[in-house]
Amino acid sequence: MSLVGINSRLPAVVFLHAFPLSSALWKNQVAFLSNHTRVIALDLPGFGTNPPLPSNESPVSLRSYASYINDSLQKAEISSAVFAGCSFGGYIILELWRSFPQLVAGIAFIDTHAFADSPQTIAGRKAGIETLEKEQNTSTLLPGMRRCFGQSVLNKTHPNAEELLRIGENDVNIASIKGCQFALAAIAARPDSTSTVSTITVPTLVLCGADDVVSPPEWMEDSLFKPLPATTKKSYHLIPECGHLAPWEQPDKVNELLLEYLNSF
Repeated sequence: MSLVGINSRLPAVVFLHAFPLSSALWKNQVAFLSNHTRVIALDLPGFGTNPPLPSNESPVSLRSYASYINDSLQKAEISSAVFAGCSFGGYIILELWRSFPQLVAGIAFIDTHAFADSPQTIAGRKAGIETLEKEQNTSTLLPGMRRCFGQSVLNKTHPNAEELLRIGENDVNIASIKGCQFALAAIAARPDSTSTVSTITVPTLVLCGADDVVSPPEWMEDSLFKPLPATTKKSYHLIPECGHLAPWEQPDKVNELLLEYLNSF
């Protein structure tokens, strides 16, 4: 974990990446926002360069990741921050709000939602865990990773389509098998969190790719925006020509909206 950027009146920002990627998802946001405030992009346990959570910590849950983040920030002497989470990262933010609300100064939900998995989706995640065990190769997750991108990337009309697909594949290939299995189990076991959203009192930004088929716009609006209390400062933005990985697919728009949000503090 590395803290970069400058001290300013703006809150520090902690970026939590999607599954099964790494902190590379936030490369553009770190480069941009580090000129305005302090930023941290974490490799969650089992992804990027970070080893998985200890195997004796079973079953691994979202609380396990939240506790890891809390401990890491305490060591870095960061008492509170804005948390920006994409997909899996958003699920962890909801657990952070439940377990360590004093740590959360603000929230940016990006391409994620607060609903629990359907039985069919849970079965798919369990099948993914079994396939990883059998094949001992994270490349089994590549089709799911590619599905996260919007049509402009998949159809190669996005100007950086080849690079984005290459970086995504690299992230999947360097993820640890155990880390992916632990994360899939934690994601499958997560509760419906719309009631948690209704308790959020910190400024909240909701960003959704218009072409997101993993966390569709209506899911984000219904589970993360509408349940927010009327008294909570909040904003919702739909990002055109964008799938489930907005920080990569539309980095300039995400940067613009994040900075606008941070300047409201």
